[in-house]
Amino acid sequence: MRRIALIACSSLLACVTVGEIYADGRQMRDVFASMPDTIEPLVTHNNRLDCIDFIENDMEARVRNVADEYVRLEALTADYARFRTSGSAFMELKMMTSRRDSMLAGDSTCVAHADTILCMVTTVEAGIDSLRIADSRVAFFTPQWQRLPSERFFRWPGVEELVGKKMAELTAEESRVVEAMRYFCPMKVELSADDDTMTIIPQLGDLEPELRDVGRRLVRRKQVRASW
Repeated sequence: MRRIALIACSSLLACVTVGEIYADGRQMRDVFASMPDTIEPLVTHNNRLDCIDFIENDMEARVRNVADEYVRLEALTADYARFRTSGSAFMELKMMTSRRDSMLAGDSTCVAHADTILCMVTTVEAGIDSLRIADSRVAFFTPQWQRLPSERFFRWPGVEELVGKKMAELTAEESRVVEAMRYFCPMKVELSADDDTMTIIPQLGDLEPELRDVGRRLVRRKQVRASW
Protein backbone atom coordinates (compact mmCIF):
# COMPACT_ATOMS: atom_id res chain seq x y z
CA MET A 1 0.00 0.00 0.00
CA ARG A 2 2.82 2.36 0.85
CA ARG A 3 4.41 1.77 -2.57
CA ILE A 4 1.10 2.45 -4.36
CA ALA A 5 0.63 5.65 -2.39
CA LEU A 6 4.16 6.74 -3.21
CA ILE A 7 3.59 6.18 -6.95
CA ALA A 8 0.32 8.13 -6.81
CA CYS A 9 2.02 11.01 -4.99
CA SER A 10 4.86 11.03 -7.51
CA SER A 11 2.39 11.23 -10.41
CA LEU A 12 0.52 14.07 -8.71
CA LEU A 13 3.80 15.90 -8.12
CA ALA A 14 4.65 15.54 -11.82
CA CYS A 15 1.33 17.15 -12.74
CA VAL A 16 1.79 19.98 -10.28
CA THR A 17 5.33 20.61 -11.50
CA VAL A 18 4.20 20.91 -15.13
CA GLY A 19 1.48 23.35 -14.12
CA GLU A 20 3.80 25.41 -11.93
CA ILE A 21 6.24 25.93 -14.78
CA TYR A 22 3.71 28.06 -16.60
CA ALA A 23 2.13 29.48 -13.47
CA ASP A 24 5.42 31.28 -12.82
CA GLY A 25 5.15 33.25 -16.06
CA ARG A 26 7.47 31.28 -18.34
CA GLN A 27 7.10 32.19 -21.98
CA MET A 28 8.46 30.95 -25.28
CA ARG A 29 11.77 32.71 -24.70
CA ASP A 30 12.37 30.46 -21.68
CA VAL A 31 11.29 27.30 -23.49
CA PHE A 32 13.48 28.12 -26.50
CA ALA A 33 16.46 28.88 -24.26
CA SER A 34 16.08 25.54 -22.44
CA MET A 35 15.82 23.46 -25.62
CA PRO A 36 18.15 20.41 -25.31
CA ASP A 37 21.29 20.55 -27.41
CA THR A 38 20.40 17.11 -28.78
CA ILE A 39 17.52 18.61 -30.80
CA GLU A 40 19.79 21.04 -32.66
CA PRO A 41 23.34 19.81 -31.97
CA LEU A 42 24.99 22.57 -34.02
CA VAL A 43 23.24 25.35 -32.07
CA THR A 44 24.58 25.95 -28.58
CA HIS A 45 22.75 27.26 -25.53
CA ASN A 46 24.71 30.51 -25.87
CA ASN A 47 23.65 30.76 -29.53
CA ARG A 48 20.01 30.66 -28.44
CA LEU A 49 20.53 33.15 -25.64
CA ASP A 50 22.26 35.56 -28.03
CA CYS A 51 19.39 35.27 -30.53
CA ILE A 52 16.84 36.01 -27.80
CA ASP A 53 18.83 39.02 -26.63
CA PHE A 54 19.17 40.39 -30.16
CA ILE A 55 15.52 40.01 -31.16
CA GLU A 56 14.29 41.52 -27.88
CA ASN A 57 16.47 44.55 -28.58
CA ASP A 58 15.16 44.97 -32.14
CA MET A 59 18.39 43.72 -33.69
CA GLU A 60 18.92 41.07 -36.35
CA ALA A 61 18.90 37.82 -34.35
CA ARG A 62 21.57 36.09 -36.41
CA VAL A 63 24.56 34.17 -35.00
CA ARG A 64 27.05 31.59 -36.21
CA ASN A 65 26.58 28.01 -35.00
CA VAL A 66 29.36 25.55 -34.19
CA ALA A 67 29.71 24.73 -37.91
CA ASP A 68 30.32 28.45 -38.58
CA GLU A 69 26.98 28.74 -40.42
CA TYR A 70 24.44 31.46 -39.78
CA VAL A 71 21.26 30.63 -37.89
CA ARG A 72 18.52 33.18 -37.22
CA LEU A 73 15.63 33.63 -34.79
CA GLU A 74 13.05 35.11 -37.16
CA ALA A 75 10.10 35.51 -34.77
CA LEU A 76 9.53 35.34 -31.03
CA THR A 77 6.30 36.01 -29.11
CA ALA A 78 4.97 34.87 -25.75
CA ASP A 79 3.97 31.47 -27.18
CA TYR A 80 5.55 31.18 -30.65
CA ALA A 81 9.02 31.06 -32.20
CA ARG A 82 10.40 30.57 -35.70
CA PHE A 83 14.06 29.63 -35.92
CA ARG A 84 15.95 29.39 -39.21
CA THR A 85 18.45 26.56 -38.67
CA SER A 86 20.05 26.76 -42.13
CA GLY A 87 19.45 28.22 -45.55
CA SER A 88 17.13 25.31 -46.35
CA ALA A 89 15.62 24.39 -42.97
CA PHE A 90 13.68 26.03 -40.17
CA MET A 91 11.89 25.17 -36.96
CA GLU A 92 8.59 26.48 -35.57
CA LEU A 93 7.60 26.17 -31.91
CA LYS A 94 4.15 26.81 -30.46
CA MET A 95 2.91 26.47 -26.89
CA MET A 96 -0.62 25.03 -27.07
CA THR A 97 -3.13 24.82 -24.23
CA SER A 98 -5.10 21.63 -23.64
CA ARG A 99 -8.90 21.72 -23.76
CA ARG A 100 -9.76 18.78 -21.54
CA ASP A 101 -8.37 16.58 -18.79
CA SER A 102 -6.47 13.59 -20.01
CA MET A 103 -3.79 11.11 -19.02
CA LEU A 104 -1.46 9.82 -21.71
CA ALA A 105 -1.65 6.02 -21.72
CA GLY A 106 1.71 4.47 -21.06
CA ASP A 107 3.24 7.82 -20.10
CA SER A 108 3.85 8.98 -16.54
CA THR A 109 3.38 12.61 -17.55
CA CYS A 110 0.06 14.15 -16.55
CA VAL A 111 -1.56 16.41 -19.10
CA ALA A 112 -4.15 18.17 -16.99
CA HIS A 113 -6.62 20.89 -17.87
CA ALA A 114 -4.91 24.20 -18.77
CA ASP A 115 -1.49 22.55 -19.05
CA THR A 116 0.61 23.51 -22.03
CA ILE A 117 1.92 21.20 -24.74
CA LEU A 118 4.83 22.27 -26.92
CA CYS A 119 4.42 21.60 -30.64
CA MET A 120 7.57 21.59 -32.78
CA VAL A 121 7.54 21.55 -36.59
CA THR A 122 10.83 21.12 -38.44
CA THR A 123 10.84 21.75 -42.19
CA VAL A 124 13.48 21.11 -44.85
CA GLU A 125 13.20 22.79 -48.27
CA ALA A 126 14.81 21.82 -51.58
CA GLY A 127 14.61 22.84 -55.23
CA ILE A 128 13.85 26.21 -56.81
CA ASP A 129 10.77 28.21 -57.80
CA SER A 130 7.81 26.03 -58.86
CA LEU A 131 9.89 22.89 -58.33
CA ARG A 132 10.60 23.74 -54.70
CA ILE A 133 9.52 21.05 -52.24
CA ALA A 134 9.27 21.31 -48.47
CA ASP A 135 8.92 18.37 -46.10
CA SER A 136 7.90 18.79 -42.46
CA ARG A 137 8.03 16.68 -39.32
CA VAL A 138 5.73 17.30 -36.34
CA ALA A 139 6.62 16.48 -32.73
CA PHE A 140 5.17 17.24 -29.31
CA PHE A 141 6.84 17.72 -25.95
CA THR A 142 6.06 18.56 -22.35
CA PRO A 143 7.33 21.94 -21.09
CA GLN A 144 10.38 20.06 -19.81
CA TRP A 145 11.14 18.82 -23.36
CA GLN A 146 10.02 15.26 -22.71
CA ARG A 147 8.79 13.80 -25.98
CA LEU A 148 5.11 12.88 -26.21
CA PRO A 149 3.47 10.46 -28.70
CA SER A 150 2.55 12.60 -31.70
CA GLU A 151 -0.37 10.37 -32.68
CA ARG A 152 -2.18 11.55 -29.55
CA PHE A 153 -2.35 15.10 -30.91
CA PHE A 154 -1.93 15.03 -34.68
CA ARG A 155 -2.85 12.91 -37.69
CA TRP A 156 -1.55 13.32 -41.23
CA PRO A 157 -4.47 13.67 -43.69
CA GLY A 158 -5.07 11.06 -46.35
CA VAL A 159 -4.92 11.96 -50.04
CA GLU A 160 -8.72 11.97 -50.26
CA GLU A 161 -8.89 14.73 -47.63
CA LEU A 162 -6.61 16.95 -49.72
CA VAL A 163 -8.55 16.66 -52.96
CA GLY A 164 -11.37 19.08 -53.67
CA LYS A 165 -13.53 16.58 -55.59
CA LYS A 166 -15.08 13.20 -55.04
CA MET A 167 -12.90 10.34 -56.30
CA ALA A 168 -15.66 9.20 -58.66
CA GLU A 169 -15.75 12.64 -60.33
CA LEU A 170 -12.06 12.90 -61.19
CA THR A 171 -10.91 13.34 -64.78
CA ALA A 172 -8.19 11.12 -66.18
CA GLU A 173 -5.52 13.75 -65.51
CA GLU A 174 -6.82 14.37 -61.99
CA SER A 175 -6.72 10.63 -61.29
CA ARG A 176 -3.06 10.63 -62.38
CA VAL A 177 -2.38 13.42 -59.88
CA VAL A 178 -4.04 11.45 -57.08
CA GLU A 179 -2.09 8.29 -57.90
CA ALA A 180 1.16 10.27 -57.98
CA MET A 181 0.30 11.73 -54.55
CA ARG A 182 -0.36 8.27 -53.14
CA TYR A 183 3.12 7.25 -54.26
CA PHE A 184 4.97 10.37 -53.09
CA CYS A 185 3.58 13.50 -51.52
CA PRO A 186 5.72 15.49 -49.06
CA MET A 187 3.74 17.90 -46.91
CA LYS A 188 4.71 21.24 -45.46
CA VAL A 189 3.22 22.19 -42.10
CA GLU A 190 2.94 25.82 -41.02
CA LEU A 191 2.07 26.72 -37.44
CA SER A 192 -0.10 29.73 -36.70
CA ALA A 193 1.45 32.32 -34.42
CA ASP A 194 -2.03 33.39 -33.30
CA ASP A 195 -3.83 30.15 -32.34
CA ASP A 196 -3.45 26.37 -32.08
CA THR A 197 -4.03 25.68 -35.76
CA MET A 198 -1.61 24.36 -38.31
CA THR A 199 -1.88 24.38 -42.09
CA ILE A 200 -0.86 21.31 -44.09
CA ILE A 201 0.29 22.15 -47.61
CA PRO A 202 0.77 19.24 -50.06
CA GLN A 203 3.91 19.65 -52.16
CA LEU A 204 3.39 19.15 -55.88
CA GLY A 205 6.79 20.12 -57.25
CA ASP A 206 7.61 16.46 -58.01
CA LEU A 207 4.63 16.05 -60.35
CA GLU A 208 5.20 15.70 -64.08
CA PRO A 209 5.15 19.17 -65.71
CA GLU A 210 1.83 18.61 -67.51
CA LEU A 211 0.14 17.64 -64.23
CA ARG A 212 1.33 20.50 -62.00
CA ASP A 213 -1.37 22.97 -63.02
CA VAL A 214 -3.99 20.24 -62.71
CA GLY A 215 -2.69 19.43 -59.25
CA ARG A 216 -2.72 23.06 -58.13
CA ARG A 217 -6.39 23.36 -59.10
CA LEU A 218 -7.34 20.04 -57.56
CA VAL A 219 -5.36 19.83 -54.35
CA ARG A 220 -6.10 22.08 -51.42
CA ARG A 221 -4.46 23.04 -48.17
CA LYS A 222 -5.90 21.59 -45.00
CA GLN A 223 -6.11 23.47 -41.72
CA VAL A 224 -6.19 21.34 -38.60
CA ARG A 225 -6.10 21.93 -34.87
CA ALA A 226 -4.02 19.88 -32.49
CA SER A 227 -6.36 18.10 -30.09
CA TRP A 228 -6.11 16.12 -26.89
